Amino acid sequence: MADGYTNKLRQTILTNNGRNTFLQVSNGDGTLVYTRASLTSQSMNDSNGNPLNNEIIANLSSLSDDLKDGKLQITPVTGNQFELIANFDNKNQGQDINFSAIGWYARIDTKNDSEQTVEGSEVLIAVSPTTNATETLAAGSPDGLSTQVISAALDMNISNAANISMTVNDIGYVTRAELDAWQTKIEETISAGYVELPMRNNGGQQLFDHNGEAILFKKSLIDIDRSLSQEGKPADAGATGKKLNEINSSLEQLNQEIYKTFDTKENAQDLKNGILANADANSNQDSEISVLQNRASELENNSQTLHLLGHDGNSISSHSQNTFTTERQFFVNDSMLTNPNGYANAKATGDAINVAYQQLSHAIGLIMAVLDSLDKNQVIIDIKNRLSALEDQKKENK
Repeated sequence: MADGYTNKLRQTILTNNGRNTFLQVSNGDGTLVYTRASLTSQSMNDSNGNPLNNEIIANLSSLSDDLKDGKLQITPVTGNQFELIANFDNKNQGQDINFSAIGWYARIDTKNDSEQTVEGSEVLIAVSPTTNATETLAAGSPDGLSTQVISAALDMNISNAANISMTVNDIGYVTRAELDAWQTKIEETISAGYVELPMRNNGGQQLFDHNGEAILFKKSLIDIDRSLSQEGKPADAGATGKKLNEINSSLEQLNQEIYKTFDTKENAQDLKNGILANADANSNQDSEISVLQNRASELENNSQTLHLLGHDGNSISSHSQNTFTTERQFFVNDSMLTNPNGYANAKATGDAINVAYQQLSHAIGLIMAVLDSLDKNQVIIDIKNRLSALEDQKKENK
């Protein structure tokens, strides 16, 4: 309830007619029907302004006027207890209503011999006087909306015919400003997710700090699961958002990796088609590669094996079914150094050069012996130089 709230009504008085009505119902005679609750301007004070005696009010059987009827509501019966609530709002109310009490009315319905319901007479069963001489239900807004509500509730406890009690548990004004303030507070509490409650000791007494301020603690409105692992509990929004962000980050990273390798889906499909095409080509080229490998081996050995064929084009075989073969050279190796279309045998070429060198060396030796005495002759010197050059050239050829 709002700060500074005070009750607007005094203790409710059960009328004598109301007592008789409850006694009749308690004996099982008929059905008690609450008919209405109405605001009245009839004063509950004497000429001196003092509250009327309870006996005087209990003797009332009617009220002077009915300014406005409230909307009645009855809560479900629990045991012998139930609650009767009346709400008075100012919806579509053009003028202020000044009232001095609330009158509560009821009747007893019975059944006739034909089991048809027979409505009893309405009686004033209780009166709730205002605390002040009068209270006001202000006029509503020009647009017809309700801006103020007066609520009254009667807690009823009917245990037996000798024990009947009726008290008012909550009476008061509710203005539009108070409703807005309460709504704002409730919305803020829901938004914050917690409510502040007083800290009490083991004896149930409120605890205060050294400044005299009440110590409060924050209680979560909802028992949330921050670990996101407990079945049946609501998930923590922060933890859920963090987990979703992690998943989004992982998906984004995966997406970037995919597009880093394949710019588009079409490129990936082109690559797949290329791989399949290459696989088909490779399958057809396997035999050709084998043939080329054999040919490379033959070229390396400068030798090719040939199968001898007959006039009919078939291989010639021996009695043991072995085919006759021969070998040929791709490049003719001429060891005689006489075939103009072949290539010179390396050994034969080296031997020929050695023979020629030996013959030349022998000739040089003869010439040197003859010209030894003529070593100062310029012609001889030139010959020596040339011979020396020839010898150097021979070393380079080795």
